[in-house]
Amino acid sequence: MISFLPEHYLLIGSLFLLCYGITFGLSSNLKFPFLYKNTVYLSILILFNFIIFNIQDSIHNNIYYNFFFLKDSMIFITELLLAFLSIIILLTSYYYNKNNSILYWEYPILIIFSITSIYFLISTTELISFYFLLEFQSICFYILAAYNRKSKKSLESGIKYFIMGSFASILLLLGFSFVYAVTGLTNLEDLYIFFYTTKINNILLYTGIILTLAALMFKIYAAPFHFWVSEVYQGAPTSSVMFFATIPLLAFFIIIYKFFFILFYNFTDIWKLFFILICMCSLLLGTLGALYQQYIKKLLAYSSIMNMGFTTAALLKTDVITTHHNIIYIILYTINTLAILILFSNLYDIKKKNNIELLSNLISFFKQNKILSTLIMCFFYTVAGLPPFSFFFGKLMLLTSLSNSASNLIVYPIIVATLIGSFYYLRVIQLISYSSTNQQWINIKPISYISLFISFIILIFNIIYLGNSSTINVLSYAIALELYL
Repeated sequence: MISFLPEHYLLIGSLFLLCYGITFGLSSNLKFPFLYKNTVYLSILILFNFIIFNIQDSIHNNIYYNFFFLKDSMIFITELLLAFLSIIILLTSYYYNKNNSILYWEYPILIIFSITSIYFLISTTELISFYFLLEFQSICFYILAAYNRKSKKSLESGIKYFIMGSFASILLLLGFSFVYAVTGLTNLEDLYIFFYTTKINNILLYTGIILTLAALMFKIYAAPFHFWVSEVYQGAPTSSVMFFATIPLLAFFIIIYKFFFILFYNFTDIWKLFFILICMCSLLLGTLGALYQQYIKKLLAYSSIMNMGFTTAALLKTDVITTHHNIIYIILYTINTLAILILFSNLYDIKKKNNIELLSNLISFFKQNKILSTLIMCFFYTVAGLPPFSFFFGKLMLLTSLSNSASNLIVYPIIVATLIGSFYYLRVIQLISYSSTNQQWINIKPISYISLFISFIILIFNIIYLGNSSTINVLSYAIALELYL
């Protein structure tokens, strides 16, 4: 047993940052000094140290900590991926926060607290600790949504997120309560042994499974639990949206796989039906909702709902290859969505003193800024699933896996949704490159070098993915394989 986990270092580091911010940032004697850059640099340093400690611990196959936390190779790889993405978000969000005058030292601390709670969440083996960690993570997200305290829209999105998140928490707690009422167990390993050795036909248990599923679907923005997503995306600062639109997806899919492919595997007849309904609702509502959006972040919100329809379809097939392809799909979607949000966070209108939010503001933008326009168009081509970019191969692999199964009928709605979804992605490209208007050009601030560099790196990765995809394939296959061992 290891008495100290890298997550503990992350937690202690975040508490140190909080004490540092409170002591110096709120000091009237020091005239309330500017601490944002200090906390960002310290947060990045903490995450780099966490990565080093995590790599050192990865030599151990399985790590148990007081029978509350289990770390295996799947958890190690997931934590490393999320740590790198968090560092990118901390580096690229400075430009947006500076332009919008929201350089508060609390932002990087909330990021560290959020990522810490997610790390503990994916490694916990107790239902009770899972619930409390989920609440801790949710509170951080509510604050991030309302981070821009000067904006009524941001405060409104934080309140909406809090109300809907509280409803999901009630569903989860009620589901866990029903499971405990039937089994008398809260440890995941004990529950797995109990369900594997005992045949149960209990309506209370079935209700608990369905409520747990509904609460987890809320966390991945799947329909019909999606009504809050577009409003929160639109109202929250883009620097916050970059985090909770990307980081939680892979983590919560790992949790869903652990719950339904391992813990509740003997009840596939129940939860598979609900996954079919969720998949169809996400494809339909996500696709149709995005067609009529005039705001950039609302378009991305409905795009995420539609893509969750693809990923939930992969949950209908319980084998390593489909899971492997689904994880690749999630990783590629996460990376490209982050790149789009990074670029749009740099579209700051000097005259109006705010970031561009309407799609109509992008009309003929290519004539004004060819480099930035080309990057945006390439990433929209990617998320549309068009070759030769990486996301095309991710969709192709996922569709191939689903077509070779008994549930291959679900492939046809996915293909239709992909074709319709390509329209609103290509509409953005058409607005940028081909449309003409008499309106005045928008004076955009120069893009930050770090954002431009990271965007180019992601674009190069998308282009060379077919010829050099071994790393991402090995990592995703290791995650998928660990789920079935």
